[in-house]
Amino acid sequence: MADATEQRREEVDETCSPGSHLLAWLPASLPAHCRLVASVAQSHDVIVTRLRSLTSNMLHVGELGAALAMKVLTSWLTKAGRTVTHEQQDIIQTALHK
Repeated sequence: MADATEQRREEVDETCSPGSHLLAWLPASLPAHCRLVASVAQSHDVIVTRLRSLTSNMLHVGELGAALAMKVLTSWLTKAGRTVTHEQQDIIQTALHK
């Protein structure tokens, strides 16, 4: 579940769904060999605080940085047998440096 909390927060901001920011939609428990991966911006302190209240097993992963992000993207594209044009690469680089 990558980026789901961020997307959900955006929905909450747009629709004001009561209680959605409390993450009640997340499972209360998981099977022994199951893990949940969630991505959320630190700036969404309500969601970060709620996640911390649900578990002590949180790991903060910092930003990749533009160079590593490009390496990861290039690797994914190569494995998928895909490429991007020079124009697309420029757009990606611009986005990574924001």
